[in-house]
Amino acid sequence: ARETALSNLPGTLETLDVKGVQATRAEWDAMTGRVKGMSSLRKVDVSESSLLSDVGGLRDFLAALPTSCKEVRMEGSQTVDLSAGPDLSNGRRELTLQSLPGTLEAIDLKGAQMGPLAWGVLREKVEGMEGLTRLNISESPLLSDMKGLKLLLAALPPSCKDVEMEGLLDLDLSLPSGYLAHKEVKQLTDSSLVALQNLPVSLRTVTMKGNDKVKDVGWTSFGKRLEKLEGLKEVDVMSCRLMDEYASAFFPFLPVGLEKLILGHNDNLNTEVWKSLADRLMSLTELKELDLRVHMTDSAGTWVFRSLPLTLEKLEIGTIGSRNQGGLPWPALESRLERLKALKELSFILSPLDDREVRTLFPVIPLSLEKLCFRSIRAIGREGWVLLAKRIFELKELKELDVRDCDVTEANAEDYFRRSKTANLIIKA
Repeated sequence: ARETALSNLPGTLETLDVKGVQATRAEWDAMTGRVKGMSSLRKVDVSESSLLSDVGGLRDFLAALPTSCKEVRMEGSQTVDLSAGPDLSNGRRELTLQSLPGTLEAIDLKGAQMGPLAWGVLREKVEGMEGLTRLNISESPLLSDMKGLKLLLAALPPSCKDVEMEGLLDLDLSLPSGYLAHKEVKQLTDSSLVALQNLPVSLRTVTMKGNDKVKDVGWTSFGKRLEKLEGLKEVDVMSCRLMDEYASAFFPFLPVGLEKLILGHNDNLNTEVWKSLADRLMSLTELKELDLRVHMTDSAGTWVFRSLPLTLEKLEIGTIGSRNQGGLPWPALESRLERLKALKELSFILSPLDDREVRTLFPVIPLSLEKLCFRSIRAIGREGWVLLAKRIFELKELKELDVRDCDVTEANAEDYFRRSKTANLIIKA
């Protein structure tokens, strides 16, 4: 009798309230078939009904609602399928988003072709879903909108442990520099990073630059996933304020196919953690770019320098070691530099170098170099720069020498390097 009644609902209905109704699939299908012709329908309430436990049936019902229907209540729903498909229009999908209940545990938006406003509605909704555990945004246009994606990830509740993003190639979660920018964009937290434990294997780059609110739980989850991303080529964690327990959670899991690793401005790591990086570096046989603009002790520097991959094409070095400690890491670097035959760019930023250290360092600078930078190094005097000039004469591929903010003016730079300067060499002083 109920099936007959539901299939014969009048087409003039404006409100349909079946809250709490426990009907069979056949009965719901009968109602679904009937609502298609209700051109005046404005409001539907299927809250706490058995329809909510049938994900496919609920989708069929939502797809059948006429365009006149602007309000759908479905309190008690735990899973909703709003993924792409010819049966569900974008307009109906976006209207449904506005009615999503706080009880949801899973939302499927795979392939959903929605605009920024609709994704904004979703973001506002998920913030209040304390039980949400899974979100599927695979193959959606949001994956190419990094600002929108960052905002959504930052809005996810701590309960959400699984965000599916199949089709994502490049994940840029970096924060723009500057205090005001940090106010405008929510930083990632542990829960945000834990939600990425299923990063797609298609991923090529991950940029986390500036996210310093993530702690050990987030980095541990990140590390476990990293090792499985065999196609990952770039990882950037600059200025993330990595602590010992954070870095040790993912250094050992860096993918062996990695080509670029940016660690700059993470200055709080102890020697043991840097040794764990050194151990992993020996396995990164395809690494081409390494940013070590960090503070590091002599012993830590020694370990890392000894392990530099021979494939490196770009190397940036920060405040590693101290002249007060005897300059221990530099012999290890010198020994390794002699073997870095592919190196094209070498930079020393705020490095504790003076005339004594460079006597043995400068003569082993690789002949393959195209760019050489010494920035903010004031302890190198005339003796050191003259020695560098002799080596530059042999660097036939060198195109740029940067000695800005060192004890070198334009005038004495000309004096030091005029004999070794080629027509193609640009000197910045």
